[in-house]
Amino acid sequence: MTAPFIARVLQGYREIGARAGFLALLVALSAALGALIAFPLWLFATASPRAYTVAVIAAGAAAAGAALVRRLLRTGISRPRAAAKALALLAGLAKAALLLAGLFAAAASAARRLYLPAAAAGLVVLAAAAWIGWGVKTGTPRKPRETIR
Repeated sequence: MTAPFIARVLQGYREIGARAGFLALLVALSAALGALIAFPLWLFATASPRAYTVAVIAAGAAAAGAALVRRLLRTGISRPRAAAKALALLAGLAKAALLLAGLFAAAASAARRLYLPAAAAGLVVLAAAAWIGWGVKTGTPRKPRETIR
């Protein structure tokens, strides 16, 4: 074996080591950032569960409101379509509430070791999700595709 060959092999190992070290650094920084975010939230949740629940619900409502405002600003809202968009929004909220209520019922039943009602609630949630996913749509129907002539 020649010296240039050994030097190239060592350089390859050095590059592999540098990439592995960079990956390890990213993992460590990610874990530190996660702990920096999660630890204060955990302290808040364990110190005052009711205040934490209210804060999480308020943050979720604020995020949903901001998303709604951003969508309205992006798409605009015209007077003739205002009612249709409002109905579509209400239908979407009703669908989400239905699915969340079913998931809560299943989880609450499972937590109380009532496995048969939990399974029934889970099946109801799956059936509702399938029903929603298979075309219970709101708004005006889409225009059919034009054929190529």
